[in-house]
Amino acid sequence: MAAATDLRDELNCSICLDIYTDPVMLPCGHNFCLSCIQSVLASQANTGAYTCPECRVKFQVRPAICRNRKLSNIAGYFHSSQSETEIICSYCHSPVPAVKTCLQCEASLCESHLKKHTKSPEHILCEPIASLDNRKCPTHKELLKYYCLDDAACICVSCCLVGDHKGHQLELLSESSEKIKTKLASMLSKMTTEREGIIKKVKTLNERIRDIHKRSEGVAERITALFGDIREHLKVLERQIQLEVSLQEDEALLQISELIKQLEVKKAELCEKMRHLEEVCSATDPLTVLREGQLRCDEEDDGAQAEDIRRTYSVGHLDDIAISITLQRNLCKLTDIVSGFKAKRGFCVYEDTDVLFDVGTAGNHISVSDNRKTAFYCAESQSRSCTPDRFGNNQILSTRSFDGGRHYWEVECSLSRGWSVGVAYPSLKRRSMDACLGLNEKSWCLCVCDKDLSAMFNFSSTSIDSNFQNEPIGIYLDYDAGHLSFYEVSFPIRHLHTFTATFTEPLHAAFFIDKEESITIKRNWSLESNNSYDTSGKIQYEHLSMSFAQWQYHSQ
Repeated sequence: MAAATDLRDELNCSICLDIYTDPVMLPCGHNFCLSCIQSVLASQANTGAYTCPECRVKFQVRPAICRNRKLSNIAGYFHSSQSETEIICSYCHSPVPAVKTCLQCEASLCESHLKKHTKSPEHILCEPIASLDNRKCPTHKELLKYYCLDDAACICVSCCLVGDHKGHQLELLSESSEKIKTKLASMLSKMTTEREGIIKKVKTLNERIRDIHKRSEGVAERITALFGDIREHLKVLERQIQLEVSLQEDEALLQISELIKQLEVKKAELCEKMRHLEEVCSATDPLTVLREGQLRCDEEDDGAQAEDIRRTYSVGHLDDIAISITLQRNLCKLTDIVSGFKAKRGFCVYEDTDVLFDVGTAGNHISVSDNRKTAFYCAESQSRSCTPDRFGNNQILSTRSFDGGRHYWEVECSLSRGWSVGVAYPSLKRRSMDACLGLNEKSWCLCVCDKDLSAMFNFSSTSIDSNFQNEPIGIYLDYDAGHLSFYEVSFPIRHLHTFTATFTEPLHAAFFIDKEESITIKRNWSLESNNSYDTSGKIQYEHLSMSFAQWQYHSQ
């Protein structure tokens, strides 16, 4: 009944408020009866401007109208179907639409006969029904009056007395339907709460969009100001950095937009379920309540709300670190004045530092170049003395350790068959299975095996890319905040994975090198201790740390 009403509303002309007659469509896409829109356009002819009665869009000249044949067919079909399905009063001599059906009398009643009908409780009234056959017991041809709790079936009086349900636990249909209604009301309440939660999440995400717009505008302004100072030398670089910001914004907004779409779809599904439950709850017919309501009562909550909360707080963050890294890679060869401009405009200023391979920790099949920037696998054992610091496998640490601050280094690997890069505590075991990077609580790494890229910590592996193309890897360590991030240093820069932990020991850069592989440390910087962002239009690093904290909390 509600579906037919909804369809009728869609087929109503907004001018005459009746079902379309010979419908036509304006260029704006709205439909009207031919005679209705012609009358409106004729009345607008003297004004010199034409507008759509529905959306008020203006046309400079009288808009062309075209017949909507499909809508005309739908309106005609609706007219015929309504007349075919209309239920007539059983007592009127001329066809009069019925408003109720009495289950006891097995008759349909119009408004007039309904007033004269008995008000006795056994005479149950329901919405007009064409046939009562489906309300009768198929065995005894009697009206269904009871609900068998043992068999979950609607039965008649004879089924209770002499049928298969004799001696079973029974309830009146009205009693069972009230219990079902109670369950449905509880489900409806939960769905209402969940819908409100979705609305709040969408609001939060929309606020995130505005925040990203505002923050990205701030980044763009500072970048423009920075390159305005050195534009003659850095025009090409400026365009690249602006594009990086735009891509970061697009990616963040795309994630939020996709999540909003998913939440809107889920909200629509909940609204449809709620509409159906409201219909069932408002039905006066117990059988309808039992048949329709029992199906809904048996449904289980999919438990996706926790996942929605996690995703709401984890998506759509502007990656300030990626922007700073891109800047640093392009500006590292310029003079100190560029660093001054960067600090003035509110970007991180890094200073060069040395991350070198520590030969004293290298396994016997690892060889290191003279400048200690490249390490590679060597089939022949290096015949080194066995010391407590030396690994028994193909691993090596850096000479420098990090016990605070923010640091960044890049590595290039020769192949993508087998290697790992990351960080490890100096207390990492050297000669046991637990010594392998990522297979303990003392190391965090990104590893590749036959182009399959994954992040590993304490035997837990997260797959990232099944077809990694062996681009340089950027490693960003914020020791104090407990963040270790990996980036694919291509264009555009791609965030691969971030570990969040509380570091309790100094950290060394750590590497595993499989057969035929080599790893080269290309760049390494540390953030100057006295460097901070400009207070005007700055991107606060604390905001980024808060985002990581929110992500970690909602992932637990």
